[in-house]
Amino acid sequence: MVFSFDEKSGIDLLKIDGENFRHLFLSRRSTAEEKFLFRNLKEPFLYEYEVLSIGKKDATLKLTNSFADATAAKKRCDIAWCVVDPKTIEKTVPMLNELGVQNLYFIYSARSQKNFKMDEERINRILINSCCQCGRNDLMNVIIFKNLKDFCDSQKDFFVFDFGGESIDGIKEGVFLVGPEGGFNDEEKKILSEKAKKMLSFGTKNILRSETAVVAAASLCAI
Repeated sequence: MVFSFDEKSGIDLLKIDGENFRHLFLSRRSTAEEKFLFRNLKEPFLYEYEVLSIGKKDATLKLTNSFADATAAKKRCDIAWCVVDPKTIEKTVPMLNELGVQNLYFIYSARSQKNFKMDEERINRILINSCCQCGRNDLMNVIIFKNLKDFCDSQKDFFVFDFGGESIDGIKEGVFLVGPEGGFNDEEKKILSEKAKKMLSFGTKNILRSETAVVAAASLCAI
């Protein structure tokens, strides 16, 4: 773990309990002499703390230093993903976060199963844990659209991955839309033909699962 998360990180005296306390002092068996790094994931700073006191269930830390970390993503990468099984989404979201995706749009398309409900709080927790593990200093934005038309109306330019699209060669940033299992229906294809900047495809004859496609799209901006 690169750092720990606490929304109050940055204050002079930081009291930690619960999961952070258990992880630092029970699981890791940290000592009072160690320094601890925290972020609040709202400001581009890494905060260094030392132990002031340790109790049975909590500890108080004292701020000793802060480090500016305003590194911005070199390329813009937004992923629009038509909703699939939440279990699949939860396994894939950390990878998208590590790859530097800035905005992640979830869309309830015609072939998304309507009983799949997005648990935004759970996804936010997954993203926080991912940032702590990989060192990312900000949270990826997650936005949900009730249908494809609403998403298309919100965007100026975006690319769509679909069978028979043009080669993705040379395109390294942008907003990339990936459909659900089974693809888009005829009405959605008509909307996309009017709204999308370009239809794209990967250089493979294999049929990709939607989660494979979103990770592949995000990887374009990370390399």
